[in-house]
Amino acid sequence: MPSFFDNLPVQESPWTERLWIYDLRTNMHFTLEQNPLRREDLDEFVARSKPESRHRRQETSSEPNPEGRWRRFS
Repeated sequence: MPSFFDNLPVQESPWTERLWIYDLRTNMHFTLEQNPLRREDLDEFVARSKPESRHRRQETSSEPNPEGRWRRFS
């Protein structure tokens, strides 16, 4: 499966079947001085976004778990 940054030729059907979104902003309040974004705030994203394991990703956002950050769209 190609990634977002792959330079692929144009074709009739889409190259991408699923779009994964990571919602960092939900319930996260960052400010430049009092609560700046830190590296550990991105640890979950880095751990789950590895291209070599993207076929094993699972959504963490759902109706029973609205706090989850990973969501897949077709």
